[in-house]
Amino acid sequence: MSKAFTPEDGGAPEAPLLTRRRGDGPLRPITRAGHARLLSERAALEQERGKLIAQGTALGPSLRRAEVERRLGTLGILLDEVTVTDPPASRATVAFDTRVTLQDPEGATVHYRLVGVDEADARQERLSIDAPLARVLLGRSVGESVTLERPRGNIDYDVVGIDLP
Repeated sequence: MSKAFTPEDGGAPEAPLLTRRRGDGPLRPITRAGHARLLSERAALEQERGKLIAQGTALGPSLRRAEVERRLGTLGILLDEVTVTDPPASRATVAFDTRVTLQDPEGATVHYRLVGVDEADARQERLSIDAPLARVLLGRSVGESVTLERPRGNIDYDVVGIDLP
């Protein structure tokens, strides 16, 4: 190995530091509820870490402690990359942190809350603001129709309701 790639003191090269996942770009939006969930998870993990440290053994850190440390590191980065974005003052149009009710041509309805990418969960009806459906919904009003282009065929929805959280 070239001398240019080794430390001058002859020791091993330092491990790279964990850096921001998305560089120095703009912060990602997150709802107040999503931010509170992340803070609550971090507090619970810090408490668990304290208990694991107190229960430490001569064999070194446990596998669970390593998992807790890894998740705490991830949460720290995540919390540095998001900004709490309040819902709009009006429910006149679909926007970040609004709950929208859609109806398909057969009359079936679906509900989604538009949230940040870090808190999206289809099972909880939380749709990422970056999702294709969310992008076609932004700025729409009750009574308007949208078409979602999909590989297996387009689907039309009517916006039948907009609510604030």
